[in-house]
Amino acid sequence: MEKIDRFSSNLLKSSDNSQAPYLQLIKGNEPFSGQLKGALIVAQYHLYDGHYLLFITDDIPYEETLRIYLIASNAEVLDSLEFGGYLANGTLEDLNIVGE
Repeated sequence: MEKIDRFSSNLLKSSDNSQAPYLQLIKGNEPFSGQLKGALIVAQYHLYDGHYLLFITDDIPYEETLRIYLIASNAEVLDSLEFGGYLANGTLEDLNIVGE
């Protein structure tokens, strides 16, 4: 697993009238994904099988929702996990991946 800085993002307006932020990944200068929930890419990794692991938050200090996405090299979201909830406090700091 290799830490990368390959993706940027564009913040999008919600298509479902919710308050949740959405983004679209940009790889190079090209759109790479459909809408993903979240606002800020906190960390990104390239896995040895060609997939990507992205840690994305809503960018609301101390009330973060963390989403972890496993994304294939063709931009398909293979799996995702969401941590957080209404009035749940939290922040992601000093991310350290150990082992594989």
